Amino acid sequence: MLHEHARAWRPARNREIDRPTYDAKNILDRTVAGPVAATLGPYADVVNDGLSLLSERLEETEEAMFRPSSDSFGLIHGDLSFGNVLFDERGAAPVDFDDCGFGCYLHDIAVPLAGAYQERAFEERFDAFLSGYRQVRALAPDLLVHLPVYLALRSAQLILDYAGPSPWPQGIRDQYETRLRPALIDGGRQSKWRR
Repeated sequence: MLHEHARAWRPARNREIDRPTYDAKNILDRTVAGPVAATLGPYADVVNDGLSLLSERLEETEEAMFRPSSDSFGLIHGDLSFGNVLFDERGAAPVDFDDCGFGCYLHDIAVPLAGAYQERAFEERFDAFLSGYRQVRALAPDLLVHLPVYLALRSAQLILDYAGPSPWPQGIRDQYETRLRPALIDGGRQSKWRR
């Protein structure tokens, strides 16, 4: 419903929206550097190589998906984790729109799925999410083959956050090993994602 609303919504006349764009150019222009790189040692090179590969894959994905008439790109929440969705008997209500910007709708879809990625619950959560999403909005199987790139992108965002002012090297290692690296590998298995 959020994506359907965003597609139809238009800003007030003569007003531009100053929000970030979530794409390869604007997200993945940083590396794991500084004190955290020294702490990670050679592992920093491994993580940076993964971020570089993801950037290339994201650029390829964007080129493949974003046509002028594209229905896959628009205003997104940007951080649609379960902590940012309130549930009650009436349904779900997203909150915390400070990361709202422009990006692929798959970005919003990947965020709540990323936490369960590589866990047993993932397939069940993925199928339930798709079932609910498709009750309101079409989602082509050909678009879903790009989901691993966006699962990896979510991990990359967390890795770069962990490398911020208060570095958390173990969080970087864990996120890389359990989420980003497997998503990059799964990106080549397109049939797995067609649903």
